[in-house]
Amino acid sequence: MDKETLGKLVESTDPSVAALIRDDSSRIEVFGDPIGSGTIYKVSKFAPTRMIIQYIGMPSANEAIILTADRAAFQRFAEASRALLARSEDRVAYGKAFLQIAVAGSKRFILLDSVNEVKPRPNLNEEQTKAFGEFVNKYSSIIKPATCSGEQCKFYAIFGQDLVSFDLGIASNGKVTLEENVVERNLLIPYAM
Repeated sequence: MDKETLGKLVESTDPSVAALIRDDSSRIEVFGDPIGSGTIYKVSKFAPTRMIIQYIGMPSANEAIILTADRAAFQRFAEASRALLARSEDRVAYGKAFLQIAVAGSKRFILLDSVNEVKPRPNLNEEQTKAFGEFVNKYSSIIKPATCSGEQCKFYAIFGQDLVSFDLGIASNGKVTLEENVVERNLLIPYAM
C-alpha cells in the first residue's frame, strides 16, 4: 500500500492520522492475515519517547477505517470485509487481532500462552521475588494458549501493568462480545513506557 493512497482515504476521517501515514519516517506493513476480503495495515513511527502506532482496515481498495482502540470500527471493518470465521483457529486469530488493535490500541498489551512469558522487574528485593514466584506458581496451570470452544474464546494478557483475562464471544461474521477482568493488578514487571 502506498502512503499517498492510504493517506487520502483517511484524510477526511482524521487528518492527523493521514499526516502520520504520509510522514517519511513512518512505516506501513500488513498486519496479520486477511479478514474476509479486507486487509489491516499497521502504520508505525518512532517518536522521541515512544512508538506511535495506528491500525487501518481496508475492506476494499477505496475504503479505509481507522481501527486503533475503536471496537465498533473494528466490527464495522469485519462486516464490510464479509468476515467468515468458520474454524476455531480463525476465531483465535481474529480475537488476537481484535484485542491488540481495538482494545489495546497503542498501550502495552502482551498476549500470553504461558505465565513463563511474564518476566519480573529487575532488582526485586527478597519479598518481591517471593511474591513474583507465588504469582508464577498460582497461574502456571491457569494461563494457557488462547482457545475457542464454539464461539466462546479465552485469552490472557498483560495489559499495562495488570494480568487481564478476556472472554470473547466471536460470531462467524466477526461480531464480538467482550468480558474483561483484571485478574492481578500492578504486577512486579518492568514498567510500561
